[in-house]
Amino acid sequence: MIDLRNFSVHAYWNLHPSIIWDTIQNDLPPIVELLNKLLMTDKP
Repeated sequence: MIDLRNFSVHAYWNLHPSIIWDTIQNDLPPIVELLNKLLMTDKP
């Protein structure tokens, strides 16, 4: 994801919407799930 951010900022003219959509559909859901679990855990 860091690479996608760098690419979208520095080489946005080569960015394909299908790459963004694929990332949204396939890479973000597991990260969101993990973050939700972390947010729901008890803090010491």
